[in-house]
Amino acid sequence: MEPYFYCYLSEPDGSNVFELPLTPSDLPTRKMSADSEDFLTVGKGYRTIIGDRQPWEADPEFILPDAGRKMHYALSQKKGHELKRFLMTHMDKKKPIRYMIVAKTGKNYMNNLAQVINLEYYVDKKLMYHVNFTVKEWKKY
Repeated sequence: MEPYFYCYLSEPDGSNVFELPLTPSDLPTRKMSADSEDFLTVGKGYRTIIGDRQPWEADPEFILPDAGRKMHYALSQKKGHELKRFLMTHMDKKKPIRYMIVAKTGKNYMNNLAQVINLEYYVDKKLMYHVNFTVKEWKKY
C-alpha cells in the first residue's frame, strides 16, 4: 500500500533530505499547550491567568531497512543508520532540523524548524531500524 503522507527531515536549508513514508494511522500527533496559572482570590474563588502558547511537540515513529536494502516507495533511499546518525548529530550539536509532513496531493500538513529532544531506536533480527524520536518547535531567540 502506497502511503498517503510523507515525512521529510532535512537540514534547515533543505539539503540532506530523508523521505519517510507515513500511513494515515501513523500520522504523528502535534501536541500544543499554553501556560496558565491558577490563584485563589479573597471572596472571588479561583482565577486563571492564561499565558503564552508553548512550543509544539511531535513523536514520529519509523521503521527503516538497513544492510543494503532500500524502500521501493521512498525517493531518498536513506538507510536506518543514516537517519539515526542524522538525528543524533543534530541533537548533540543543538542544531535544528526541517520537519515536514506532506500529503500525497502535495498539500503541506506541517513545515517547521524543530529540535530533536529525544531519540530511541533498536535494530531487529531482520536489520530493520525502529526509530522513535521527539521533535519540538524551534524558536530563535
